[in-house]
Amino acid sequence: MIKRIEHQGEFFHGCGLPGEERELNVHPAHPNGFQLSRDRWLFVYTTRSYRGNDDERSGVYQLRQGGIAGPVIKEGWLCRTCDDWDPLGDGRRYVKQLGHPVVMGVPKGALINGGRVAHENHFAACWRVEARYIDPKLNFMLDVEEFPGLMQKTRHVEWVQFRLNDAEDDIEFFETARPLRQAGYEKGLEICSQEGVRWMVQTFVPPVPYNGDCSEWVMANNTNDPRVPPQIGEQKATAGGTMKRCCVMPIRFKFNSKIMRYEWVESGALQGEDLMEASIVPWKGDWVISARRSTGKTMAWARTGDLFGREALKFVMPENQPNWFPSSAFLCPDGEIRRAGGCIDISPYKGGRGPIYLVEIDVEREFAVRKVQEIYDGVRAGLPMQGGPLIDFPKLVAHGGGKTQYCFHRVRSQMLNDPRVPTRRLKQEEIDKSGIYWAKVEYGEDYPGYWQFA
Repeated sequence: MIKRIEHQGEFFHGCGLPGEERELNVHPAHPNGFQLSRDRWLFVYTTRSYRGNDDERSGVYQLRQGGIAGPVIKEGWLCRTCDDWDPLGDGRRYVKQLGHPVVMGVPKGALINGGRVAHENHFAACWRVEARYIDPKLNFMLDVEEFPGLMQKTRHVEWVQFRLNDAEDDIEFFETARPLRQAGYEKGLEICSQEGVRWMVQTFVPPVPYNGDCSEWVMANNTNDPRVPPQIGEQKATAGGTMKRCCVMPIRFKFNSKIMRYEWVESGALQGEDLMEASIVPWKGDWVISARRSTGKTMAWARTGDLFGREALKFVMPENQPNWFPSSAFLCPDGEIRRAGGCIDISPYKGGRGPIYLVEIDVEREFAVRKVQEIYDGVRAGLPMQGGPLIDFPKLVAHGGGKTQYCFHRVRSQMLNDPRVPTRRLKQEEIDKSGIYWAKVEYGEDYPGYWQFA
């Protein structure tokens, strides 16, 4: 059903907010988007620098007119980093990392089952949080294994709720950002009803509606796995946060009309082992969960009719889907499930991250690959980056109607600009080419938008 994928290059060059400009070698990364009304879309991303691996900074929103690729009306802070965070109360100052923002809610004026709903124009955004330490002598971020336990003690998810203002020229926040915890578990070590769960990592993809009037939403975050013996679960973490002690936990949100807020109201059973970066996709009355193995080199898939049942899901790991890239799954407007990410079995480079592909999945045939189409090859495009560019984190934005859907992804250099290793110093042109890039996915026919309006 997809006729072609046309890559468009860099989406925009840099953030316009103070402290996050290109002049400071900061670039946009980790994109996502969401429709707020018939004519307004929210593009969200985090800023990023090269003070070390995963040097994620602030969360930024752009209110755009006419479509996700339309002109920017307003750019503002979603969440802001700092270099003097003291989450442990030990007097040491850390960087507050913020990354992978996602948004949920019913757009202003959207029709649900032919009518409007009381919870329209009420949105929530979530993002991941983690502490990292910068050596003041080097101005370089040390790897997490140099600080045992820091990641587990500080990683969590924050969220904030907001609306599109009456003039539709900005968003209004109802509150300040706070840690995401299940209702009834606002205090204590455990953050939800699943015993032993004490930290959580944000999914890359936006939540999806769970019920008919879209007053409930679900997403799949990754958590520590209390089922894994501590001597295994506490093994050294890599700089990217990959651990054996990781599993998938479905989360259900519900809009509370009494307080006019979304709440985290239910936590599903801990699913899978050694899984990370999960997606939830609705599929013919069921749910499909896709995840990447944290220490393996393949995708994992499961299908269920009950996201919040007690039964352990059976995950299928198809032999023809080797992958060690970040990968996200989506329900496309033509009704097919596709994942956007890497395919190391057909990549001409066999390592690193890139090219990225759109992979059509046959759910009924044990999640076999039906078709693969390339989104972008940064090497072939001539990106001037030592060791080849990293092309990853592709996201499909919910369809706005017609034949065209949009895909956004990240580009950065593989080098880290480590002052301790002169051979890994970045050239300025590598930093300048890092950022958010995009592609147009063209279908063979028109499809209605994800949301309908009067």
